Amino acid sequence: MDSYETKIDEIVQNIYNKNEIDTLITAFELLIKLFQNIINNPNENKFKNFKLTNEAIKTKILIIPEIKDLLKVLGYENTSEDTLTFNNTSLNPLEFTCEVLNKKVIYLSYKKDRPKTPPKKEVVEVEGSYPIKLLIYDISNGS
Repeated sequence: MDSYETKIDEIVQNIYNKNEIDTLITAFELLIKLFQNIINNPNENKFKNFKLTNEAIKTKILIIPEIKDLLKVLGYENTSEDTLTFNNTSLNPLEFTCEVLNKKVIYLSYKKDRPKTPPKKEVVEVEGSYPIKLLIYDISNGS
């Protein structure tokens, strides 16, 4: 694992541990979109910049302070008071981060949508030469 990968993993895990599911999903999905724009259009400078004053950036990404640490590791720099610019010559950190964030979004979406109540359980006694008790869980969601 490259050093940037370790740093990215640590920062993303720190972000994950400190924030609510909905906040994380929203931030991670927008970051993935921003990073994918750069990956898919590496010669388009318009995708490499974003304004810190942009309402979506402020309310969906920068609401999580540690994301600035992630952006710095990826190669973003302040090019003006209110603009961050991707200045890394390699796209590998962005690609790696997209993979990490995608996995988190999939997991968080699953975690958010799964039933909050534990599955129903029932103890069934099975008689015979070796009587046993079985604990049976109904994991269906009622459909």
